[in-house]
Amino acid sequence: MAYESSVVLRCGEEMFAELKELFEKGKALKPSSIRKGIYYYLSWENISWKEKYPEIEEIMKIVKSAFIEKKDFYFIRSGDNFDDVEEWGVSQSYDVDEIYIRKAICIPEENLEVVKL
Repeated sequence: MAYESSVVLRCGEEMFAELKELFEKGKALKPSSIRKGIYYYLSWENISWKEKYPEIEEIMKIVKSAFIEKKDFYFIRSGDNFDDVEEWGVSQSYDVDEIYIRKAICIPEENLEVVKL
């Protein structure tokens, strides 16, 4: 089994337009999903996210440039390992629901009987 990550990028109109151009030209890996509210939320699920891959490198160039320019964006990557988390950017809009990581152990609820002690 390959090492996989989940990635989410929250960005504004300008950054999204830059990324969209790369997606349309086939130069960057298209997200699994894109959602739009006040911001755009791009997500990639179960992916081998390595900057040595050109289609990932192009996305990270934009992310790093936005970080240097102190743009309002947030990038987060969560790997298979519990402590493997990478974050770039910061929110300048604190009234917006932020992205966060939740790692949890889940127990199937179906067909289970509650036992009282």
